[in-house]
Amino acid sequence: MKIILHTYKNKQCNSVNQACAITIGNFDGVHLGHQKLFQKLVQKASISNMIPSALTFDPHSREYFNQKQTSRIYKTRDKIKLITKHGMNQIMIQRFDDIINVEADLFIDYFLIQKLNMKLLIIGENFRFGYKRQGDLELLKKASIKYGFQIYTIENVNNITGSIISSSKLRDLLKKSDLETSKKLLGRTFGISGHVIHGKKIGRKLGFPTMNITVPQNYALDKGVYIVRVYGLKNKVLPGVANLGIRESIEINGSLLLEIHLIDDNIDAYGKIIYIEFLKKIRNEEKFPTIKSLINAISNDIKNARSYFAKNGL
Repeated sequence: MKIILHTYKNKQCNSVNQACAITIGNFDGVHLGHQKLFQKLVQKASISNMIPSALTFDPHSREYFNQKQTSRIYKTRDKIKLITKHGMNQIMIQRFDDIINVEADLFIDYFLIQKLNMKLLIIGENFRFGYKRQGDLELLKKASIKYGFQIYTIENVNNITGSIISSSKLRDLLKKSDLETSKKLLGRTFGISGHVIHGKKIGRKLGFPTMNITVPQNYALDKGVYIVRVYGLKNKVLPGVANLGIRESIEINGSLLLEIHLIDDNIDAYGKIIYIEFLKKIRNEEKFPTIKSLINAISNDIKNARSYFAKNGL
């Protein structure tokens, strides 16, 4: 059995032997349902002096089995940051393809007990794990008696309409560019971080310099032009417009890329990590017949963004 853990700890984790309170899942989205689970785990861990910990997987299990149809909501870096923000002092990331054939009993014994010193587990009611998803709540209850750990479940979290908050629902909303409803499921504005990389300087040649960051090629958000907020530059929030797409008007067989143009600002940001929040979609990505028509469209996008910020502020 191959088990390689990548562990991220904050300064509060000062003992490798300290017992762990663990929750397990893909946590793709870190939505309000996940946040409720983290909150309960932190409360239980605090009472028992345990390290609140999250065990997650890469790639997402659905990505592994169906790579073309399962989209990625967050980069791993963003997911780690969000999970940490909600009280997890320790995050373990395990390659999903390395444990796909591990029997459920062995997963509990070797992985959770021996490697992670788990003394408390909180999971969703429908949690399944192990080879062919053999492991379930009943198996974990039996194991809790054998190994002496506490186990708790948490019910699904519903939104104001009564429907269950889920990562699948969030993917559907992002595919439709429904950022307002997505925000209600997340409890925050949807965004992405990335290192600013060198591009082909095409935007600069057109009169609209951009900062480029890579995104997952199976990114959940639909292609198009968005009004955005930019963090990580000048110690303040900056307004911008961003194109998420493959640049069909100027490039053949381009890969998915996020290009951000700052409104009334031009900063040398190469190599810096910035964070982009998507506020509103202006239009779909289009293939323009001429460079002039492309320039006119970008100018109109910036005009729309100015009107948005004049009305709503940053």
